[in-house]
Amino acid sequence: MTSIAAVVTTAMKFTEGAWLIALALPALVLGMERIRGAYTHIGTRLTVQGENDSLSIGYKPAVLVPVSEITSLSTRAMAAATAMSSQPIAIRVCLAHESTTDFTRRWQARHPNSRLIVIEDTENSVGNTLARYIRTHFPHRETFVVVATIDPATRWHRFLPSQRTDEIAHALRKHTEAVVCQIPVRIDPAHRDPALRA
Repeated sequence: MTSIAAVVTTAMKFTEGAWLIALALPALVLGMERIRGAYTHIGTRLTVQGENDSLSIGYKPAVLVPVSEITSLSTRAMAAATAMSSQPIAIRVCLAHESTTDFTRRWQARHPNSRLIVIEDTENSVGNTLARYIRTHFPHRETFVVVATIDPATRWHRFLPSQRTDEIAHALRKHTEAVVCQIPVRIDPAHRDPALRA
């Protein structure tokens, strides 16, 4: 009876605005069903299927740190990576025919207990090259990539061109299953830095 009354009322008042409800109500129901289906899918994927899950307690993932130079950013990223793993791996992507002898020497002097891997940029993109390396060398292993990013000190700094770490993080999230851990590093504004006041 309720359904019949709803149909009759909608037909009688259709030209007076009932058409909006007739269109909006099914759209709302369909949208809520899609949301429920999405949450069901996520819940199913996150459910642990058994005791032999590959990511069990005690499993040691690979922790990688992309580096380009020895800076406070790379130092902060290595410190965070060392807290996650006793054997973090630093990776430097170099251009074709680029000499890395000087960088390797300086890196080993600064981080003597870390492992450094130097790979050649074959994709014309640091992020894509790192993604291909991870897919090739860590295909079935949980991988964490630690990158340090500059946290803008002022509002107008947010409008400056994005840095390379954003491109790396985007490429890794798009092309690999690696977990990207971004470590924000705050740099004081110029008016607070005595060296920049002169």
